Amino acid sequence: MPACLLDSHVWLSAAFAEHQAHAVARGVLRTASVEEPALWCRATQQSFLRLASTPVITTAYDVP
Repeated sequence: MPACLLDSHVWLSAAFAEHQAHAVARGVLRTASVEEPALWCRATQQSFLRLASTPVITTAYDVP
């Protein structure tokens, strides 16, 4: 089964509406399907969580 293992920056872009690549990242996620899912792996999850919880990132994207 084909799938797409997305980089943590794609997930980060999709998560923050103010990110300059938000629309593109959301578009990529919208193309995912049961037949061709967008995947996480442990390293991607950890990287996303590390970046998304960094004060510089949360401040830049106006997240409390």
